[in-house]
Amino acid sequence: EVYVPAKVLNPGNKKGKNYKVAMEDGVEKTVLKKHCFPFSRASLARVVADLTLLDDMSKQLILHNLRERFKRGHIYTNIGSILISINPYDTSLPLYTPELVRRYKNRALGEVLPPHIYNIAHEAYYGITAFDANQSIIISGESGAGKTWATKQALKFLAAIAGSVNNIEKRILQANPILEAFGNARTIRNDNSSRFGKYLEIPFNEDNEIAGSNTRHYLLEKVRVVQQSAGERNFHIFYQVLRGLSKSQRREYVS
Repeated sequence: EVYVPAKVLNPGNKKGKNYKVAMEDGVEKTVLKKHCFPFSRASLARVVADLTLLDDMSKQLILHNLRERFKRGHIYTNIGSILISINPYDTSLPLYTPELVRRYKNRALGEVLPPHIYNIAHEAYYGITAFDANQSIIISGESGAGKTWATKQALKFLAAIAGSVNNIEKRILQANPILEAFGNARTIRNDNSSRFGKYLEIPFNEDNEIAGSNTRHYLLEKVRVVQQSAGERNFHIFYQVLRGLSKSQRREYVS
């Protein structure tokens, strides 16, 4: 768990290399002093929605804050204008309901709402409509972090708040499964891992409606086509094509 809170039981031990500590669950352990970092109990008890408000901007306190928020069902945390998300995996959370879309869409001027991917999409749209300036949303993270899901939710909110010409936002969302078929694969950590990066442009018309979409760059992990690690698979499209073939076609095309 990287860093966890503990109370030092022998703080006067200045000569030794170790501390005896008590964990939150009461379990006592002996740990190296160089692995310990002092924090006040008040700092550990203060859990914030924006990490810029922490008493000490350190990796130990950041991870502790993120862990405590996650325990309370808050997978999103701000750090200024950046949003950190932690994938809850099999846990179902009511974070993407139509009611929440309306709440973030119809917020009062200056109203501050909890950290959410909808906030990021809302700020981008506000930058376009209020300042007539191009906006970029950068979504990054390790395999299984939830990048694909975050992209879908950002597009969903933009479609809800902006509307579109001829329901073009539905076509944008429907294109995702096609791109994912050619670019997603099963890895050791994720059954549906995006093994590609893309730069997606979404133009808006003079009425601030979504007017189209253009995938400018599609960077594929091409080495996966010819070589996969143990326990991993090639891109989904190969298995989907094989499943759609008749027995005679399989005999003809598959050696």
